[in-house]
Amino acid sequence: MNDSEPPILSYAMPDNSKLVRIGPFHDLLDLGMARNRLGQEGIEAHTAGENLAAALGPIYGGAYAGGGPFLLVHEADEAAARQIIADIESRRRQRSAAESPPCPACQHRPTKPMLRGLRWIGIGILAATLFLPEILRVFTIIAGLAMLLWPVTPGWKCPKCGRRFAAAAPTPPTEDDEPEDEVPESAP
Repeated sequence: MNDSEPPILSYAMPDNSKLVRIGPFHDLLDLGMARNRLGQEGIEAHTAGENLAAALGPIYGGAYAGGGPFLLVHEADEAAARQIIADIESRRRQRSAAESPPCPACQHRPTKPMLRGLRWIGIGILAATLFLPEILRVFTIIAGLAMLLWPVTPGWKCPKCGRRFAAAAPTPPTEDDEPEDEVPESAP
């Protein structure tokens, strides 16, 4: 090669392996955590679609056939990567079920949190302040914030039977409650 010629850049994979798509992920946090976990396990992963997801937010997941940001991994690592991500999702479902009360009618878990009536009234009052004279705005803002911040028992909705109920949120499990990955002890 001559010194005056610019070098030719090649963007081909060094081992000519194909990249396969894993995903889509619901949000960028899940995408980043999955990529980092795969990296800890020695699997090279690249992210794709994160810029579009950041710009469009929740619209991106439903508006495009892609369904959200995703990971690209080498074809040889696909099975191991899918297993690791399935383990992550399994743990997430277990935590979600432990952090919500069971439905009193069908005992289904996880139940979904929902806003109670007092909160909706507070949101309505705050929205109404835009149309009130300035002298009344201070009082309505105080009343609206009080309704948003007033302690009430959380509301829940069962996705299985549709029942709405009020129940205190269970105490979330601590780090001591979760099983840790076994680390083999090194011999001295």
